[in-house]
Amino acid sequence: MQNEQEYLTQLEKTHDGNWKSFFKVYNLKKSFKNSRSLKISIIISIVVQIFLLISNSDLYVFFKNMLSINLSIIPNILGFAIGAYALLISGFSEKILIKIAKTRLKEKKLPYNSFQKTSAVFGMAIFMMTIALLVNYLSQIIIDTGFFYSIKVSACLAVVLNTFLLLLLNIISIYAILLIFNTIINLFAFSQFISAILTIEKKEDEIIGDK
Repeated sequence: MQNEQEYLTQLEKTHDGNWKSFFKVYNLKKSFKNSRSLKISIIISIVVQIFLLISNSDLYVFFKNMLSINLSIIPNILGFAIGAYALLISGFSEKILIKIAKTRLKEKKLPYNSFQKTSAVFGMAIFMMTIALLVNYLSQIIIDTGFFYSIKVSACLAVVLNTFLLLLLNIISIYAILLIFNTIINLFAFSQFISAILTIEKKEDEIIGDK
């Protein structure tokens, strides 16, 4: 009885449907630290910023152009990611899901199965794309209200502010776009995992049939 209660308590902890569990399953700190997409987005953003400063381009105009481009791209890739996520959580039979649930990740402190981890990876991609969309949308609203024109600052400070805001916008937006590649490779990796399970299952059936 005590073991059953401990099992139910552990099950409840590992299957809470809240943000805390979501970030814990995703392993936020480790994932961001090892994220190639994040590092690439930072590098690209810095290179773009250097080119803009060297060419003496109007940062504010470029900022507005980037908003227009991002607001036309990000909703599309967000839709793709949501579609892939829906396919992930609804495209498998109960029998396959039971087999997946039996798998455990290598991290000892994270007693989650492969389906939970893969689901969290897709969820984080959608989460970051949504954040990027929201940042671009709010930035566009602020520009449309003429807020920046109402602030009187020196030319030097204006360049610093525009540089910082543009760098931040590019990092977030480029990272969100790069996550589409993560979504594709994770979908492929998970399909490979499912294929392996089906292959093992078929082999087991053949062995039973021979007996």
